[in-house]
Amino acid sequence: MVSTESISQASLLSPIGENLEIFSLIWLDLAENEIHKNIDVQQQLRTIINYLKLFEHIDDCEQYVQSLSKDERIVLLIHEKLAKDILERVHELRQIISIYIYNTDDIQLMNAYKKVCKTK
Repeated sequence: MVSTESISQASLLSPIGENLEIFSLIWLDLAENEIHKNIDVQQQLRTIINYLKLFEHIDDCEQYVQSLSKDERIVLLIHEKLAKDILERVHELRQIISIYIYNTDDIQLMNAYKKVCKTK
């Protein structure tokens, strides 16, 4: 098994080359520090969906999703503090197939958008 230390943070922060899969995982978090803290989680997620793209800013994330082909499918993982803003902007985009909001107990928010999946 590969240790966390042997994998460079740079390789986790930006995918190399183009996405050869139809599915992508986009992670929108508040700060780069939070993204770096979750390297183990990122490695685990990449075993499910290999193409992981990380964003700190809502505008960059939205622009990226809108730039994708209508045939691509996105699973969006977002921090609750960014949820309302990004959900209003991208929820109806065809590319988004499911959205997971972490660090939230806001049932109203989760029920307001059909693509938001409840986490355990």
